[in-house]
Amino acid sequence: MEKYIAILKTYKDFLQFSHWNTGKDYARHLLYERLMGEVDDPLDRFVEVMMGSDTEVVANYEEFKEEKIDITDIRTYLMWAKGEFQALLPALNEACQNVVVDIIEMIDRHLYLL
Repeated sequence: MEKYIAILKTYKDFLQFSHWNTGKDYARHLLYERLMGEVDDPLDRFVEVMMGSDTEVVANYEEFKEEKIDITDIRTYLMWAKGEFQALLPALNEACQNVVVDIIEMIDRHLYLL
């Protein structure tokens, strides 16, 4: 689970730094702020639904710290992240699948907007 937490946290951090570094491009500044605000809820729902799933899952900060994810190109990163979440779907129960589908839809929307 830590890998998927790291994917979304890394993406949110990237959006935060991009938001701060938009210079005089106010439209892009607002876009990054909007996208950043859309990440927390799906991330939190993902962790909570996984924790309440059939198997006992605990978010482990020590394992999370070991996840190293680099973003060099945001669109490439989002396509990779989408693939990672799609690959996770078959192993999940229906409640978890619903949250992951919401995350995939968020990624698709962000790809469109970026």
